[in-house]
Amino acid sequence: MKLKSRGIRRNRWILNSTMSLFLVFSLFGVVAAQSSFSIQIQVQDTNGGAISGARLKISRPGAKIDQSDAVTDEKGTAAITVPASGQYIISAQAAGFGNKKTDITASSDSTSFRITLEPESLAGEITVAAGRSAQRIDDAPASVTILKQSELTQSGAVTVDDVLRSVPGFTLFRRTSSRYANPTSQGVSLRGVGPSGASRTSVLFDGIPLNDPFGGWVYWDQIPRQSIDSIEVVRGGESNLYGTDALGGVISLKPRTSDQSTVDASFSYGNLRTPDFSFYGSTVVHKWEISLASALFQTDGCILTAPESRGAVDTPANSEFRTLSLTFARKFSDSARIFGYGQFFRENRHNGTTVQTNDTGTQFFALGGDFRDSLTNSDWHFRTYGSGELFHQNFSTVAANRATEALNRVQRVPIQQIGATIQWERNFGAKLFATAIFLTCTCGERAVRLLAPKD
Repeated sequence: MKLKSRGIRRNRWILNSTMSLFLVFSLFGVVAAQSSFSIQIQVQDTNGGAISGARLKISRPGAKIDQSDAVTDEKGTAAITVPASGQYIISAQAAGFGNKKTDITASSDSTSFRITLEPESLAGEITVAAGRSAQRIDDAPASVTILKQSELTQSGAVTVDDVLRSVPGFTLFRRTSSRYANPTSQGVSLRGVGPSGASRTSVLFDGIPLNDPFGGWVYWDQIPRQSIDSIEVVRGGESNLYGTDALGGVISLKPRTSDQSTVDASFSYGNLRTPDFSFYGSTVVHKWEISLASALFQTDGCILTAPESRGAVDTPANSEFRTLSLTFARKFSDSARIFGYGQFFRENRHNGTTVQTNDTGTQFFALGGDFRDSLTNSDWHFRTYGSGELFHQNFSTVAANRATEALNRVQRVPIQQIGATIQWERNFGAKLFATAIFLTCTCGERAVRLLAPKD
């Protein structure tokens, strides 16, 4: 009987202990539930306008928070649950605004807070045209406009020169798209300097000049759009760095690079049988980046003369071009690379009559490299390039009734070009920059003009 009473007492003690622990944990849960509460965060800009879509993140050293982030609604507000009163850190970020961290003291009497975000500061992109070396855009000693690859894609323009028309001060000699204008009228002008067929603006692709060595104009279609990473436009005289071609400024086209396989293509088709195709593809093989770019365009065109004035000599002003380029590049580090580049370009045009035609064929090659000397903290850049070109154009006289025309001149211009550039640069402290340019360029050309006998 004694053993039985002892067992009953032990069971009662266990039961009472369990109920006591249960009551303690229940009371602790009630207290914990009562201690957590919700706070309201409002995010606004410097003008007091609500910022929707701002992402909030709350943190507190040593505290576990079940809901650590939230997104503001259309009124710029969001609710976050905190476990208890105390000090917290709120991080807020939104597109177009700078990130901000704010310390708050949350309690049951203080549950509403306001955070003001300032517009994002100047991004500080790298530019290479203004000082002929890599530097922040806000440190550039000139007016620089940068068009990124996304802007080139979204612009809706079909040619590079059409994209550049959004840049203040940019014009072509005849203000007509390069798809339809004669090459001799494609001279580029910035800020009205040199508005003629011969450009007074230097156009570069990865530091290599694209201006025609004979006439100074630019074949804008020779570089496929998909192969361009960005375009930098420097308005203002840059002759001290780029020579006499840069009296009006510099337009620098930067090629795309990639550490992985990439394929990018675009295709469109318009009336008058006008297909347009642009392609860029790259891959990495044994630490070498190999990229291929191509573009094709053709249009039947239309007759330029008004219907009531047309004659037998009037034909559609059609045009076509095709270009193909191949690049090999080896990147040793972020500050050291070498590359080789080869390109073929062909363009044909009918300029509105049976006789008036012109065509151009070019072959271009380039070798280059960029290196950093860690011993002297200086950078070296070198480029070598050469090209062969044949420019051909026919001229005629048209009778008043536009029934006949006579060939009066044939222009045939073979051009050979070879050049090299070596540049050294170094920073001395935060405000002093030195560069030395050694430029050697040999250009040989021959022009043959034949006059057709007059009737």
